[in-house]
Amino acid sequence: MKGGKATGYDRVSSEMLRSGGGLEASLLYQLFNKFWKSLRVPNYWCKAIIVPFYKGKTLRQVCANYRPINLLNVVGKLDAKSIIERVVNEAGNKISDVQTGFRNGMGCTDQILCLRNIAEKFLASGQKGFCIFVDPEKAYDRVKKNDL
Repeated sequence: MKGGKATGYDRVSSEMLRSGGGLEASLLYQLFNKFWKSLRVPNYWCKAIIVPFYKGKTLRQVCANYRPINLLNVVGKLDAKSIIERVVNEAGNKISDVQTGFRNGMGCTDQILCLRNIAEKFLASGQKGFCIFVDPEKAYDRVKKNDL
């Protein structure tokens, strides 16, 4: 993990973990395996310190000009990365090729290229096509996200 980052509740930094001379890696490996097998993690790993971060827009008094930054525990983030790695390795090729979110080496540009290819095929065949883009957060700002 990158150094020089703010710490979470436990005040443990990535620099502190690196300074253990390799012993910490072995201990963390054992700890993460224990949690993996028990399907549990400490509650405090799931807590965040939320800090408002000014976007640099005009007025500092306007809440919309800030975005929240979540300061998480470094050990919890390492465990989460190990879980992601295990799940990705386990999932292998079971994930559809059209799923580009949260996949290594894929992202929004892949979806844009796909949409462009579809649009070009429609235009070449003389057919009409329609696209609808919805931002659920803006479209349903008063609806609980879990209800969507």
